[in-house]
Amino acid sequence: MIDNDKKEYGRSWENVQFTQGGKSPELFQKGKAKYIAQFLRDQLQLKNLSFLFGSGTSTPALPLMADLYREVQECLSTESVYKIKSLFDKVSANASENLEEILGLLYARHSYLEGIKSEMGSQTTKSLIDKIEGCILTRLNQDILAECTREKDSNVDNQSNAPFISTLNVYETFYRTLSLRSKELSRLSVFTTNNDLFNETAMDNTNTMYINGFTSGLKRYFNPSLFHYTYSKRMDSSIDKYEPVDNMVYLYKLHGSVNWVEQDSVGNKFYNIVEIDAKQSVSFGRSERVMIYPTPTKQNKSLGSPYTDIIRAFHHKLLQPNSVLFVCGYSFSDEHLNRIIYQALAANSSLNVVVVNKLDESKEIKQVDDRRIYHLWEEKQDLTKVTNSSELDEEEDTSEVVETTEKTPPIHYFSEFVNLMSEIISQPDDRQELLNKFSNEILNQLQSGK
Repeated sequence: MIDNDKKEYGRSWENVQFTQGGKSPELFQKGKAKYIAQFLRDQLQLKNLSFLFGSGTSTPALPLMADLYREVQECLSTESVYKIKSLFDKVSANASENLEEILGLLYARHSYLEGIKSEMGSQTTKSLIDKIEGCILTRLNQDILAECTREKDSNVDNQSNAPFISTLNVYETFYRTLSLRSKELSRLSVFTTNNDLFNETAMDNTNTMYINGFTSGLKRYFNPSLFHYTYSKRMDSSIDKYEPVDNMVYLYKLHGSVNWVEQDSVGNKFYNIVEIDAKQSVSFGRSERVMIYPTPTKQNKSLGSPYTDIIRAFHHKLLQPNSVLFVCGYSFSDEHLNRIIYQALAANSSLNVVVVNKLDESKEIKQVDDRRIYHLWEEKQDLTKVTNSSELDEEEDTSEVVETTEKTPPIHYFSEFVNLMSEIISQPDDRQELLNKFSNEILNQLQSGK
């Protein structure tokens, strides 16, 4: 048995927690590293592998909700119109400085004032909504490669101090690790609520082919039927036989993207949503973007196109047999997505859900007593420092993060979890080695005539 205090995979396992159906397996307590390594190896080899990413996977390059509120507050601090700034301060106080609640109150206020024909108050509220969403768009709409180049030119001490470089490296490691799955298994599916372009940039950098629902050509129009297609290569030039390419991913952006814009369609296009280049993105305004902002109204907005098509694909994927959904950096705050997961668990007995996050006990998913639901996280250590506090999951309080002498981030940080997966997959499976040894022994016995 492995001592829990012993360092395995470059970390101590003393504070690592793992539950199945709300309870910790008995074997887990006897050898945490070995148990989790084998569990992850088994789950990553299931036929239908999917990941759900939340905003925690794109930090430190992009802010979490609490940090985004502070950036919006700073953006509005220079606002010259007193009524707009005063309204923001008033609503912020009533919404406990929660950006989603603030926008929810403002949308409700705007609808009410429009209903009673209060043009002045309605216009002030609409202006504040536009400014807040404009600040959010500006912060999320980053040219990632340009930011990485800027960080390289600034000669930072190490990559942990370069948020865009370090974040992009994590995404690239993720796709390098998982895109080369066996041809006998389904291609990897990644679902994300993030509007940024880290996934696309990482796949471009790692030569990973992906389908995100947009056609090829000079104008890339949205067409959800493309999610039923795949990339394949000809096995032999003399025969008409094909096999799927190794490095291929399906990418589903559940809340849209900063580089999706609405334009008039031409010809026989049924969707007027176009994917544009990141450098072209600055020439399009906020109203033309096809993306859902962090507001309570996002559930209603998700009922429209193209979100319904992508959410339908999410549901369909989770209903396939022998499926596993890894949830990273997502805090289960979007009820319309939570409902899809719960419905899939009710309908598909072969679906496993692995939540890699330290969730609050009040979250509904923590209350569900189902052995197909797993939680993996690490309790905070009372030492002195975490070197990279950037990969915090959604809603985690950065003020409580302290430095540890081990300088190892908690296991549920996206960067740490990806590194763990990479190391586990690169190492041979003990059970497979035993099986090979047994098979070779039988073969030797047969050949010797015994």
